[in-house]
Amino acid sequence: NKVTKIPVSQMLSKAKSFERSGNAEGARKIYLSILELFPGNRRAIKALSELPKCKQVSSPSKDKLDNLILLLNKGNLELVVKECKGLLEDFPGSYMVWNILGAAFKQSGNLRRAEESFREASKLNPSNPDPHNNLGFVLSEQGKLKDAIESFKKVFELMPSYPEAYNNFGNVLIKLCRFDEAIEAFEKAISLKPEYTKAYNNLGTAF
Repeated sequence: NKVTKIPVSQMLSKAKSFERSGNAEGARKIYLSILELFPGNRRAIKALSELPKCKQVSSPSKDKLDNLILLLNKGNLELVVKECKGLLEDFPGSYMVWNILGAAFKQSGNLRRAEESFREASKLNPSNPDPHNNLGFVLSEQGKLKDAIESFKKVFELMPSYPEAYNNFGNVLIKLCRFDEAIEAFEKAISLKPEYTKAYNNLGTAF
């Protein structure tokens, strides 16, 4: 059937391209997609069986990530978004790229897209507290306070000594008029980071 051969051929080609770039996980997803449509496809079965032998690279090089962070800090947000989307074509499993993309969306005010990006980052690396903290912040900014609290609780499970997360958590508690708990959160942030000006300012508003 010529109609089905063309897309399968293109999918196989894309998977091989992923393998050559070291993105074994991206290739694996494509082979599995082919086998969902065509369970007997021998090329996909063979390639999938050989895939564990390939070098698996789940993230871009440190230089590329450092460059993204540099662009982000300079405020080149559109370029950061463009670069991140390009990298995610080859490294869809890189939580770092998703986290940086979320930060760019957050800074540009696109909180919905920031939430989506941070959620993906936290799913890909659930043991890292940073995406959970970032997710909690953008959820709070959107008024999704209950979900924000759950994100911060996850942060504290992973890293009990995270001053920025306690500060963000305190801001959520203020929005919920839970002032005594907010004061505790800000005081915790200050105890962990005595020079934390934001936490001091927020503590003043909680009294």
